[in-house]
Amino acid sequence: MAAGQQGLFAPARPLVERLGSEFFRKVPTQPGVYSMRDRTGEVVYVGKTKNMRQRLRSYRVANPERVSRRHLRLMREVVRIGFDLCPTESAALAREARLLRRLKPRFNRAGVWPGQARFLTWRFAEETVQFSVPEVPTLGWERYGCSQKKRRSRKARLPWRALLRQRPDIGAATKRCPPFSG
Repeated sequence: MAAGQQGLFAPARPLVERLGSEFFRKVPTQPGVYSMRDRTGEVVYVGKTKNMRQRLRSYRVANPERVSRRHLRLMREVVRIGFDLCPTESAALAREARLLRRLKPRFNRAGVWPGQARFLTWRFAEETVQFSVPEVPTLGWERYGCSQKKRRSRKARLPWRALLRQRPDIGAATKRCPPFSG
């Protein structure tokens, strides 16, 4: 259909048909986290918002010209929407992150899997420096990254500084470069 051309039929409204228009009117305008469930009760999507009413209302109309196929599939599967209100948007963000990692909803893409710990490792081989980013540091390589204590230092040193301590001749060559201005 051409842009701006009206369709013969109104777009589908599967969530309004299932939940009723009254549901969307009664949703509060506070920040929070919402979860969408399918027929089996499984959580298929989790989201956070600073205005619950406005965000949930965006799911009312399933217009295939404006919404992705993935979004349309989600709206066809959802039979129930629940929400938890939070005092602030940052509290909602933290709650959403915990729920995503715990539930791993199938329609969520970002934030579902926690990042794997990685190390920046290096070693000197003759006149070159070799770098690697493994999950487990290899013996014989210097490393920068996760510590065994599971604590993060606020004043973490850059790997480059550690490298310069071992090979000051590398630093002498880079000191001639003008500083980065960005």
